[in-house]
Amino acid sequence: MKKFSLTIIIPIGPGDLSWRFLLENLKAIFLSEVVPFEIDIVLCFCQDDEELFLKERDFFKNQEGLPIKLVISKRGRSIQLNKGAENADGDFLWFLHADSKLEASSLFKLYQSILDEPKALHYFNLTFLRDGPFLTCLNEWGAKLRSEIFKIPFGDQGFCLKKENFWFLGGFLVGGEKKGGEDHLLVWEVRKKGLSLRN
Repeated sequence: MKKFSLTIIIPIGPGDLSWRFLLENLKAIFLSEVVPFEIDIVLCFCQDDEELFLKERDFFKNQEGLPIKLVISKRGRSIQLNKGAENADGDFLWFLHADSKLEASSLFKLYQSILDEPKALHYFNLTFLRDGPFLTCLNEWGAKLRSEIFKIPFGDQGFCLKKENFWFLGGFLVGGEKKGGEDHLLVWEVRKKGLSLRN
């Protein structure tokens, strides 16, 4: 089985601690399953959380298991995502929200999708845990409609693409979150530059 090198990039918003659960989730998968990726993880903190960044940096020095790199940047989702990409070692970049939850099967689906079409922007279906308001199911339906019919997936659907293609697209537009969404603008660049989208 051919292995791909994959960097998982997780931007951390001010005061957000949900990424700790995601790391535990990832560790459980990568240390118990034989997965088709060599991975590293980049956690990108914002300068507003510099104290937390320094505290966590010391914590991660003593951890074993996942290869984790901590970086700090100016605040802003697009800025932090790009900073994470600049510090990525993998050939493929997988952008995850800090509150994501994964299953091992997701990694095998991603692997197969990359094998089938390595130059595409890959994304997943959006599913919410059933512990929130009932109407969140409408968000799932809306995301499915938008991504399957209109081919405009949301960033929280776990964008993954080849690193060289990410930079070919210009990365995430800085300040894009105020101009319709940095994820939305990246998808338009994908379409404009003739790359494909793959669920």
